[in-house]
Amino acid sequence: MINPKDFLPDLETDLSTDQITDSVEIYRDKWGIPHIVAKNEHDLFFAQGFSIAQDRLFQMDLDRQRCLGRSSEYLGKKAIYDDKLNVKRDFERVAKSDLNKASDSAKEMITSFTKGVNFYITSTEVFPMEYKLMEKKPELWEDWHSILVYKIRNAAEGSFNGKLFYSQLSNEIGAENAAKLIPGYFPGALLTLPPGSKYTGQIKNAVDELSEAAKNFKSVGALDGESNGWSISGDKTYSGYPLVGGDSHRSLDTPNVYYQIHLKCDTFEGMGHTIPGYPGFMHFSHNTNVAWGMTHGGADTQDIFIEKIRNIDGKVEQFLEGKWIPTRHFNKEICPKDEEKILIDVIKTTNGNVIFGNIDDEYVLSLSDPGGDEKGTLWIDSAYDAMKSRSADDLEKAFDKWTDRTNNYPYADTDKNFGYKFAGSVPVRHSQHEWGIAKGWEKKYSVESEIPR
Repeated sequence: MINPKDFLPDLETDLSTDQITDSVEIYRDKWGIPHIVAKNEHDLFFAQGFSIAQDRLFQMDLDRQRCLGRSSEYLGKKAIYDDKLNVKRDFERVAKSDLNKASDSAKEMITSFTKGVNFYITSTEVFPMEYKLMEKKPELWEDWHSILVYKIRNAAEGSFNGKLFYSQLSNEIGAENAAKLIPGYFPGALLTLPPGSKYTGQIKNAVDELSEAAKNFKSVGALDGESNGWSISGDKTYSGYPLVGGDSHRSLDTPNVYYQIHLKCDTFEGMGHTIPGYPGFMHFSHNTNVAWGMTHGGADTQDIFIEKIRNIDGKVEQFLEGKWIPTRHFNKEICPKDEEKILIDVIKTTNGNVIFGNIDDEYVLSLSDPGGDEKGTLWIDSAYDAMKSRSADDLEKAFDKWTDRTNNYPYADTDKNFGYKFAGSVPVRHSQHEWGIAKGWEKKYSVESEIPR
């Protein structure tokens, strides 16, 4: 019989490696939270990679596999559907582009972290129990894998699932009935921005948009919680200093989606939460000068298009403004456990990656997503700069570069400044995108810009 205790990491033995330049101490408190003290950032993030791998290696590995569309290699048939979707979204290309866009300092942080993860993988005598059960061993970590695990933990928080639901609902019960169930804002409803203000417009009437969404949905057929944050003035506290609170309404995972850690070196000190597999801290964090929350902003950032396509001898084209133009199309394989290999068509239209449908279908669905920009975005630098911010102004400036998903950042600093920042990329687009699927062959529905920040 397998004893789970036999697979726990060794947290007591001192280790030596020539991959760090000085001694590093990892102390774990009674809750198991690691407190890491190092002389420099390289050694600090190396030790963080090592400690996270000790505690969460299988979790971060599985998230890596999920994002690459390879989780069915571990989980078998039940993971095939998710793998197909994630392969079609081509997260590998996006992750590498984001990393390439990062500053040298942020890249060095990730490289040091990667070396720490791999030091654990190559030096440990026992892997987590899951590998024994699956008769597998983890592959070595690469820098861009840290971007993957962050992507997969945030990709599911987009708005496209709701739009598919609205479109299907309208198709099933009619646009007028659907509009009664999802009327949008009422006069007097509180708005996120500006804080404390109320909606003063008319009751949203979505009948036209939902009618259009229902028509578009018929072409493809059926498809198989918000968070809270506060920043309170020191005028309302006994200490005279501001208070910051964050309440993340995440699903209860085992292990948890977050990883709490305390980091200290010669350039900064702080404590907070990260995603297992990603260095530093960015969620519900504080350093010696600034504290901030990080909860889902809930903004509508993703858009669904119905596309007309055709397959001419393996060359896939899309219909746009009255003519056929080429798409980008290539194949990838997924290799589910105990199943035959499956060939996946990855199709990229001018609107985004096709997420539903095949090359021989007349109609497919594509996804426009700021977080899937192949040119890369600057969110890695944003998180790194925020972690080392020295004032509320520094923090605001750092989050000016944040992209995806949109987040709420209540914050305060030791100079008694406090505030709130909504950060992220929100597209400018046609009102049809507010409620459901839009026609990809009409230019008026294209998403080509974002709301100025």
